Amino acid sequence: MVDSDISSSAPAHNPSAHLQEMSAALDAGDIKQATRLKNSFTKQPLSTYAKKLQAEFHLLDEKLRKLEDRQYSVTNSKRQELCEKMESLQLHNDIHPEEKAKAIKELRDCWRQLGPSNSGEGQRLWQRFKQAGDVAFSVCSEHFDNKRESGDQNLRERIKICDSLTLFYAETPWQDVNWKAVERIIKKAKSEWKRFNDVPHQHYQEIQDRFQGSLLPIQSKLAEERERNHQLKRNLIGEIWHLLDSNNTTVSLTQSTKRIQSAWKEIGITDRGTDQKLWREFRSVCDQVFRLRDDEKASRKALEAEQARKAELAQEARAQKSAQKIENSECILDELRRKAALCNLLENGGDINDIKNQWDGSVDLPQKLAEIINSRFQRAQSGDIQYAASSLAEDMCVRMEMLANISSPESSRGIRMKLQVERLDQQLSKGIKDDRSAGEQLSELLERWYCMGPVQQGQGELEKRFMKAELAIKNASQP
Repeated sequence: MVDSDISSSAPAHNPSAHLQEMSAALDAGDIKQATRLKNSFTKQPLSTYAKKLQAEFHLLDEKLRKLEDRQYSVTNSKRQELCEKMESLQLHNDIHPEEKAKAIKELRDCWRQLGPSNSGEGQRLWQRFKQAGDVAFSVCSEHFDNKRESGDQNLRERIKICDSLTLFYAETPWQDVNWKAVERIIKKAKSEWKRFNDVPHQHYQEIQDRFQGSLLPIQSKLAEERERNHQLKRNLIGEIWHLLDSNNTTVSLTQSTKRIQSAWKEIGITDRGTDQKLWREFRSVCDQVFRLRDDEKASRKALEAEQARKAELAQEARAQKSAQKIENSECILDELRRKAALCNLLENGGDINDIKNQWDGSVDLPQKLAEIINSRFQRAQSGDIQYAASSLAEDMCVRMEMLANISSPESSRGIRMKLQVERLDQQLSKGIKDDRSAGEQLSELLERWYCMGPVQQGQGELEKRFMKAELAIKNASQP
């Protein structure tokens, strides 16, 4: 086979073989190679070839034209499709300009891959494609112009940052400066520098080097100050070690260590990594001081515990007296309950003489309770029965149920909610808290219940609720 580069620039030396190669290229559908071979063959006038070769060439040339026509038909269809895509890009303004520019380039690359087209249809499609591409890219051009302007503006802003840092270093009185403020300025400068990151590529490294050069002297000053503060913290650590080696009392040692801790907090800027290492060392030596304090405190607590044990024994003795008092209280409640039952019996038509015979008991009631229950007994004898309001009895039942921590009937939920809100209001807004024990509160409710008198409506159900709650409280108090 003749080399394609040679065959495209010189006449064929073996015309027959040359035409065979052209035929093979056509059979393979390689229009480009077949065209090269045709051009090479026709560099020499056809009249110089044998008629047989001329006839064979004309057949191959006709076959090439047909193959080109078919290819033009296929490529023109693809060109038509590319035109439509480019026109679609032209119409869609919601696509980001950079994405649109990328899509335009890809379509143009696809067009070039289709190769040249000398047909009228191909030229018409090219003009259509080019015009749509130019219109579509006009929006992108504006974007890139703006981007270039933005890059130039960012470069100007970065130059301002460098100038500001240089001026700051030159005008700052470094012997008396707020170092934390200097750190904030450096942090702010770096943040602003990143914000104006998009600068022209040809100036990027130059302005970056200038920025680093502007920062370097300021950062050197910061490094010197940090190292000075590191040494101050090392000195404080050494001071505590010296205190531990001296004959100081634990109280004095602890107070001095707390003073040093306060001084530590007042020290200025440091390097984070170095500071953490120094802090671990400082905390370790402080812990030794506080362990000495804690050991002494533990010894003192042991002594206090012994004293507390003695106080506990005294408390037990007082508790025994209190238990006796509670026992007396229970006797009083039992006697009050007995007399309330007699009143109830008399109020419901019991034999007055029989009840009178049972009235006096072996337990003397406190004066106030005795007066109330005796008054109820006298009214029952005279038939002047004074009924208690059902609402009062229900209120007492709910209080007893709350004390027993058991639920109230649905009909009493409103009363219970009201009592809970009142109790909470007493505690929060008025600062009044009921510090009485559950036993004391129970005793008061029982005394009020027994002295209350009969209830005209629903007494039986209310008594059941009251007794149920009383039983729940007693069961809960048992070990």
